[in-house]
Amino acid sequence: MPRAPWLSATLGFERQRTLFSSRARWKLWMAGMLVLPVWQYANYADRDYLDTDYANRGSSGAGWQKHFFMLYHLGLFPVQCDARPRASGQAEAERILREEAHTLQVVTNVDQLPIYLYFFDVWLGGDPAAAELNRPNALFFTLALMAFFSACVWMRLELLGMAVTLCIGANPYLVLEAHGSGNVFCWPAIAALFSMALVLPLTGRQKPSWYWLAAVPVLAGLLLGCSRHIRGEALPIAASVALALATVTGVRWWTRLLLPAVLVLCLFASMRLLENFFKAKYRDAAAVVTQAGGAARQAPETYHPHWHPIWCGLGDFDDRYGYLWDDRVASEYYYFEYLKKPRRYERILKHKIWTDIKRDPGWYLTILAKRSWRILAQNTPVR
Repeated sequence: MPRAPWLSATLGFERQRTLFSSRARWKLWMAGMLVLPVWQYANYADRDYLDTDYANRGSSGAGWQKHFFMLYHLGLFPVQCDARPRASGQAEAERILREEAHTLQVVTNVDQLPIYLYFFDVWLGGDPAAAELNRPNALFFTLALMAFFSACVWMRLELLGMAVTLCIGANPYLVLEAHGSGNVFCWPAIAALFSMALVLPLTGRQKPSWYWLAAVPVLAGLLLGCSRHIRGEALPIAASVALALATVTGVRWWTRLLLPAVLVLCLFASMRLLENFFKAKYRDAAAVVTQAGGAARQAPETYHPHWHPIWCGLGDFDDRYGYLWDDRVASEYYYFEYLKKPRRYERILKHKIWTDIKRDPGWYLTILAKRSWRILAQNTPVR
């Protein structure tokens, strides 16, 4: 929250802190903890009837379920199972490995951490052979809303908490992505809500607890490092968290430098640990599957944390140079260029984007202006 007295007063934050007595605050918090999950469960129960006017139709879809069956029962990852399981259970997975190993492929061109979200669906009662992402997404989306509202109540900003949770919890795009799309486009919002819940208690006028001060950069770094393996948009949130940590009230200057450094360390350490973990999983799975008669292939990498979203964003306003908000168009361009000269997915897209920007900077500036106007003048309505 702003620390400048005039700005805080203008935005009404100081007035908010005196609106509710302590008893009223905790009653409001308990009501929120009851209403938020019931409200979001109602959205999940009606997921087949949710508003699809703002659905993301430019994605090729999440095809991770076919990698989950062997992971859940045998711990093999990333193994693509093209055979249809005849039953659900470890015995069926062992039978496929023994009798239908030719239908198994250990692949590298697959997003990694989202597949592990299917475990939450199974733990919530789902079938491993038909696991989906809607329940895990709905669970974490609801928990994130509850965490942010709790942080607002703790900081005596109840009106802010109610307004933000209402706007985000009723956003038709996020509601559809969290409860009905079966993809992971809601995860940037989930990461942002959890990050704000962590940072908000550090933004008051009083010096925060040393325990919380030490915990926030570690927890935020781990959260955003893991979220980065789900959706790349979560990574820029770290800049906002670092800014909040660098402006904490009541600590010495070297602490303000140390806190963002710890955040960055935990962020990149968690990302590197996950990358090494998945590399080890690939090696282990490749050894087992190839020994059984399956295939292990180093497919062209299509993991797209940074330049792919930029590609899509350019195509949101102009298709002059072949950009389109469609995963399949970017993938087709990548494979075409990869056949000419094998390179990483991100490097190929980066080269084209930079080449087009340098060749026609006016085109790029026009797109930036259109993007800025859309952000300021258009928004998804609350429903």
